[in-house]
Amino acid sequence: MFTLSVGEMMSSKSRRLDEQTPLQARLSKLESDIGKVGLAVAILVLVVLTIRYFTGSARDDHGRREFNGSETNIKDVLNSVFDILRRQ
Repeated sequence: MFTLSVGEMMSSKSRRLDEQTPLQARLSKLESDIGKVGLAVAILVLVVLTIRYFTGSARDDHGRREFNGSETNIKDVLNSVFDILRRQ
């Protein structure tokens, strides 16, 4: 009889562990929201910096524009992208 009661208590405890408490549910939602905001900010920064680069707003160390559409070919752009990725 005692063994049966302990088994029932243990099985009910393991079921309770799978359920989230109200605090855990709120923290999970907060975690998800923070992740979404972080991803949105990262995408926005990428878009803004890409636009700045290709419109000629970005300058190098000597004050010259980094991108000039008539003088820059696609090979130079791809080489720059691969250099950035390689450094990471």
